[in-house]
Amino acid sequence: FPVTIRFNSPDMWVRGIADLLIMDDDNLTAWVVDYKTGNNKYPDTDQLVLMSLLVFAHFPHVRQVNSALLFVVKESMVKYKMTVDEAPAHWQRYRERVAKLNACFANDVWNPTQTPLCNWCPVKGCEFNPRH
Repeated sequence: FPVTIRFNSPDMWVRGIADLLIMDDDNLTAWVVDYKTGNNKYPDTDQLVLMSLLVFAHFPHVRQVNSALLFVVKESMVKYKMTVDEAPAHWQRYRERVAKLNACFANDVWNPTQTPLCNWCPVKGCEFNPRH
C-alpha cells in the first residue's frame, strides 16, 4: 500500500516519533530505542513492532530493525528484532486492528476487554475495572 511520509498529511492513519534512531546504511540495519521511565512489569512490544514498520516505510533500503524498550529507572531492556520480510504480515495485523476500531466507531459498540491496564481505566462501569 502507498506510504505517506508527511507527518501531518490528512491521509495519515499512523505515525510515530522515535526517541532514538540509529541508522547503519552500510549494513542496511537500524536501531530504535524507546526510553521508558515507568515500570517494566507489562512491556508493550507492539510499540517496537510499529516503530520497526515505520522505519521500513521511511527508509526502504533498511533490511533489519533492532529495537528495544529501555526502562531507565529499572535498568532493564526488552529487545525485538524484525526483518523486512516480516513486515507485510505485521502491517496486515495493524490493518485488522484498524478495521475493528472503525467498526466500533461506526456501530458505537465497545466490547470490554480485560488488560493489565484495567486498574487505570477511566470507565468505571466496565466489568473488568476493579473500581466497578
